[in-house]
Amino acid sequence: KAIVADVPPERLTASFCSVLPLSAEQFCVVRMLPAILWRLEFVAMVHELRDAAESAFRAAALPSLGEALTHALVLSLPFEIGGRGVFHYERLEFLGDAALKFFAVAQAAAAAPKAAEGELSKASQQLQTNKWLRRCAKDIGLLDYLLARAYTPKESLTNL
Repeated sequence: KAIVADVPPERLTASFCSVLPLSAEQFCVVRMLPAILWRLEFVAMVHELRDAAESAFRAAALPSLGEALTHALVLSLPFEIGGRGVFHYERLEFLGDAALKFFAVAQAAAAAPKAAEGELSKASQQLQTNKWLRRCAKDIGLLDYLLARAYTPKESLTNL
């Protein structure tokens, strides 16, 4: 039940309203809790991945790791990037593709040191396919840490 102070309707402001036991300001904060919890869960997963991973992710800064685990369709990153500016998925994708190519070539050369250039190229390309990368990500449990969609409230309060 809402309690309204004795104020004329033309002067009614949120500070004079309350929904027991919360004031209007407190209620606005409570409405944000699901989004805040969603963000905290993602940050906790990034921490968990970094702590559980081998040396590959341990040196990664949390914001960078969060960026790397965020799908391009997600419009908002669940935490501030700090002084580094705006989140640029395309830039991160470019750097990731370059690193992937480097490591695929290095792996192919290490696996077959006496192979011809054409064979090394074919082996390197095989290591860069989406099918291979998806299988590797699944094998190490990386898919559980990806943020593939933005937060959406389950039900709008205006529909209640």
